[in-house]
Order: sequence, then structure tokens, then C-alpha cells
Amino acid sequence: MEPTAPRTPTATAPAALPDRTGGPGSSPVLRRDIQALRALAVLLVVVDHFWPSGLLAGGYVGVDLFFVVSGYLITGHLVRELTGTGRVALGRFYARRALRLLPAAALVTVVSAVLVALWLPQGVWTRTAVEGAGSALYVQNWLMALSTLSEAAAAAGPTPFQHYWSLSVEEQFYLLWPGLLLAVAAGAVRTGRGDPRRRLLVAVAAVSAVSFAVGVVHTELSSQTAYFATWTRVWEFGVGALVALGAGAPRGPRTARAAVAAGWAGVAACAVLYRGVEFPGVGALVPVLAAAAILAGGQAADRTGLELLTDRRVVQGIGNASYSVYLWHWPLVLVLPHALGREPGHAERALLVLGVLLLAAATRRWVELPGTRWRAPRTRPARAAAVAAALTAAPVAACLALGAAAGWSPLAP
Repeated sequence: MEPTAPRTPTATAPAALPDRTGGPGSSPVLRRDIQALRALAVLLVVVDHFWPSGLLAGGYVGVDLFFVVSGYLITGHLVRELTGTGRVALGRFYARRALRLLPAAALVTVVSAVLVALWLPQGVWTRTAVEGAGSALYVQNWLMALSTLSEAAAAAGPTPFQHYWSLSVEEQFYLLWPGLLLAVAAGAVRTGRGDPRRRLLVAVAAVSAVSFAVGVVHTELSSQTAYFATWTRVWEFGVGALVALGAGAPRGPRTARAAVAAGWAGVAACAVLYRGVEFPGVGALVPVLAAAAILAGGQAADRTGLELLTDRRVVQGIGNASYSVYLWHWPLVLVLPHALGREPGHAERALLVLGVLLLAAATRRWVELPGTRWRAPRTRPARAAAVAAALTAAPVAACLALGAAAGWSPLAP
């Protein structure tokens, strides 16, 4: 018989929050409309990268859609736990995030380093090694922001890890957001003044407003660095969080269906019309609010009228595997011309997109899902932390080995 597992470290409020989970964010069930939104988001990014001069010039807004969805889901999860127990098991929360995200990210990082060694010129190995290690440590967005200020980095061209910048922003959000929500809720309960959920709404709205203002100003001053900065993106997560907290909830199914339709139309318009729009400035409002409308309308209406499209098996499958699709697509986009010795044609690009989808499906089944099903976050958080550390160290080591093969050392002056 195994010894009793130690209790998961928790951060607690002095007393349980009022249980008002009958409203927004109350149900943890899988929503097909959210999976469809994830599918569209990742396909926009993939098509934009495979055909950068094609019809979907604004495909980059897919990243903004992901940020809104993440803010909505994470905030809903945290608020449900707070309202149900008066506490958040932070150790369990971080362990689950790590075991959900790190295995696939580590695999793609190691494979990408191998592909670079096989196909790309040695002149890019050092920068690739630095960005690969930065991606494994989830600081790639700041490396990208700094590289926009470096002429040498700009001249060196892209690396297989540049798309990790958005994952780095998300991880930084996951790291800080629970503490903010917990502090606000604990303050409300301790003072006994005001509705804790209302306090959360006000706090999230204030943080989001400041982030949006900073984003607009920063974009005007330096759009390239603003694009990758964490503080210019927090408001996008915040908008999703506000929806999870009940802000902007449509009244009645007819209004909800109209909101959903307007949201999908707004996303489609941005994907086609957003050519050269500087982000994340004022222009980011449209896709972010469109995603919020889809989320808010979808939680208020049993049926949206779009199920014939959103509930299709292929759409749901891509949405389920969207994380792995995002991870795999960019390294293959970058390596393919070097492997072929020429720019690929449209048919070859289409075949590679299909290959990305199949590879992502396999990664989800045999890499992602085993991590989510492991019981360690609930019973052995220390063991989960050790696994997370190993999954971080392995890709860092692979990238350092790539850099060493090019004669680079992180300890060199």
C-alpha cells in the first residue's frame, strides 16, 4: 500500500465565494462551437503561412482568437474552482497545464532541431539554438521582440521556433493570471464588501483597459516590438475572461444567435480584409470582439443555427488537435524549400498541409492525451513537477547541442 499523498498546495480565500456557477462559465463541458473556433483560428494561421500572398492576408488574427479563447476557458475554470471551494489548487493547476502542453512542445522542439541540422545551412544553427531554448523556456516572444531591433537577426531570416512566441505569451498569462484572480477574490471576501464576482469583473476590466491602451501606444511607437510584448496582449485574454465572468451576455436565444453570426462574420472579414493592419493596436478590436461574441452567444443559446458547419467531424477533429497543428506547421513550412531545393508548388503545399493535420492527429493521440490522463497532478504534484522539468530540459539540451555543433556556447563572452 502506497503512503498517503501529501495534499496539493493551495492558495485559499478566507471563506468560500458565493456559488453563482449557474451562469457564464459554469459548465466545464466541451463546447463544439469553441472547438470550431479553435479549428478556424489554427487554419487561418496555417493558410497564411503556407500561402502568405494568398486570399487570407489577415490569417494572423488566428492568434488573437486563441488568446481570447484561452482567457475565457482559464478564467472560467478558475472561477468555478473558487466558487465551489473558496480556493484554487495552484500546484494542481500548474501541473495540469504543464502535462497538457509540454510533451508535444518538447517533441516538436527536438524534432525541429534535428530537421535544422539535416536541411538548413550551418549559419542559422546558432540563432536557431538560442530561439529553441527560449521557446522551451517560454520567453520566445521577448527574443522575437529584441530581434526586431537587431539588423543582424533580421538579416538571418526566420527560425523553426518563431511561432512559439504566442505560446510563450500564453504561458506567461497562465503563470500570472490565477494569482490576480485569487488576490481580488480574497480581498472581496476578507473585507466583506461587494460581490466577489463583481470585484473580479472590475479588476479584469481595469487590467484589460490598461493593457489595451498600452498596446495602442506601443504599436504607434514600435509596431514590431509591440506585436510580441506580453503587456500589449493581456487585454485579449482579458476580453475572454470578461465573457467568462458574465460581461456582455446576450439576453435571449435570438440575440445570442445574432451575436454568434456577427462574430463569425467579423472573423471572416478580418481574415480576408486585414492586409497590413498594425497589431495589436485598435485594429485588433474587431477579431477580439468577434471571438467574444461567438463565446458569449454560444453559452447563451442551445443552438446557434451554424451546427451544420461547426459540428462536422473534421472541424471538431482539427479543433481538438489545434495545438499540435500549430506546433508542427511552421517548422515544416520553413524546412520544405530547403528539403526540395526550391520553392514548393501549390500542390506540394496542399499535401504538406494534409501531412501536418495527420501528424497533429497522431501527436494528440499518442503525446498530448496521455499527459492529460495522468493522475499525477491530483496525487503526486511533485512527480508532475519533475516530469515537467525533464520535458523542459530535453529540448533545451537538444538546442544547445545544435548550437555547440555550430561552435556556439551560451557561456562564451
